[in-house]
Amino acid sequence: MTQYIHAVPNFSEGRRQEVIETIISQVRGVPGVKLIGYFPDPDFNRTVVELVGTPQPMVEALLNMAARAIELIDMEQQTGSHPRIGAQDTIPLFPMRNISLDECTQLAEEIGKKLNGQTRVPIFFAGENARIPERKALDFIRKGQYEGLRDLLLSGNCDPRRLPDIGDVKDFVHKGGTIVSAGSNPLVAVNYILNTDDVQIAKRIARAARGPSGGFSSVRAVGLRFTDRNQAVVSMNMFDHNATPLSRTFNLVKSEAERYGAAITATQLIGTVPQESLVQVAEYFLRLEGFDRTQIRENHLIDLHDAGVVEASKPAALTDMSVKRFVQELASNSPAPGGGSVAALSAAMSAGLLSMVLGLTLGREKFADVEGELYPLKEKTRALHTRLLELANIDTDTFNEVMATLKLPRETEEQKQERSARIQAAYKKAVGVPLEVAEKCVGLLEMCPVIAEKGNPSALSDAGVAANMAYAGLEGAAMNVRINLGSIKDEEFVRETRSRVNAALKVGRDLRDRVAAYVNQKIQVFCAVP
Repeated sequence: MTQYIHAVPNFSEGRRQEVIETIISQVRGVPGVKLIGYFPDPDFNRTVVELVGTPQPMVEALLNMAARAIELIDMEQQTGSHPRIGAQDTIPLFPMRNISLDECTQLAEEIGKKLNGQTRVPIFFAGENARIPERKALDFIRKGQYEGLRDLLLSGNCDPRRLPDIGDVKDFVHKGGTIVSAGSNPLVAVNYILNTDDVQIAKRIARAARGPSGGFSSVRAVGLRFTDRNQAVVSMNMFDHNATPLSRTFNLVKSEAERYGAAITATQLIGTVPQESLVQVAEYFLRLEGFDRTQIRENHLIDLHDAGVVEASKPAALTDMSVKRFVQELASNSPAPGGGSVAALSAAMSAGLLSMVLGLTLGREKFADVEGELYPLKEKTRALHTRLLELANIDTDTFNEVMATLKLPRETEEQKQERSARIQAAYKKAVGVPLEVAEKCVGLLEMCPVIAEKGNPSALSDAGVAANMAYAGLEGAAMNVRINLGSIKDEEFVRETRSRVNAALKVGRDLRDRVAAYVNQKIQVFCAVP
């Protein structure tokens, strides 16, 4: 199955059209990469670029674009209202289809190392690539912006946490630095335009919305003025649209604006957004009841070629099969699907059960006091359910890739070396899938106690079953990780992966036991005979 990644690089030029076009030319028409669009903003003096494509062509396109931006943009001359630290300011990657977050993290590492090697620009890793927790978010890296960070780096008395991960601080002058990252949630960028030119109102609202000043933890926002239309705007980056949906940020901006006698006149979405983020808006404002994603007609158009032709010869995905057919396929003498797909499916069923318990709780008057605590979990369980179903399919595909590499020719020394390298790469990929399943199972188990304790008591046993299914998925995934590690020669990779899976098992076991004890104790009370 073809892998696709989503990239949203930003470079610090939004005014000089000839420079923008020269930089964009590096990604236009690249085989294996589609330029969705690019969005220059003269007030920000910044251009957002949106790309989708296959991994290695994407890496090369991003490197070429970044090198051109670094060559043409002098940060000593650049000014703009958007926070920034470098010419090629950010290169974020997101898994889109048939690729894991771990694989995107490895690609981000590759981009950072190669970009520094080609341009000497200092690299700051963020998101999943962050070396320390503070660097996961951009705010800590960008503190002081280009000018402040430049002075700090050259002072000789710099906090070690602010130093680049790769590169020499002397190379920061003129080029700035580039923030490279991988993340699981695609960014949703939105502008809420107000019916006032008072930028101070927009700044106060942005302060109330953004995480560091007490707002939503996954939101960063600034207040600006659109000079071309003389209106203030709250410009917002949402890094987890499941935890904080668009409807919630809209309502906050609306209510805060009303305090100052202002109102939202328009909402702009910058670039593309996940379909799910708009479905959430429809669910909230239309108060949809019992809505299912299969009711979206376009969702039935799956597995298409770029030309728009359905791949008729492609075998049905495991998760598109009926339960009966899936079990029959499982019972056949074919080694795939196997335990890895079953572990992912077990976890997906756990997510489904948790969604059900939340559905039986949220929106009911007698549970109104816990709605604020439980509502954010609704989208998290749904997102995990979707991803785990994908992983059930991907696990089988990666197993088949391993089998294919074992059949490669090995008659010459060159063929032997090529075969060995591809086998090792395939096994690492095969490990990445159950490792992601295991860690997502921990995410499910972390939600189980609060859903069991705060959810509708009528669904108490369902919450208990969900915890057991999540832990079964965790143990099954851990077994698949360990058996594949036995074929990998990279000792550091083996050691790090084994440590991650052992940590997941310990945390997961404690959470499962906590939920089981609570559910069983409550069931005894309910079933007690007077």
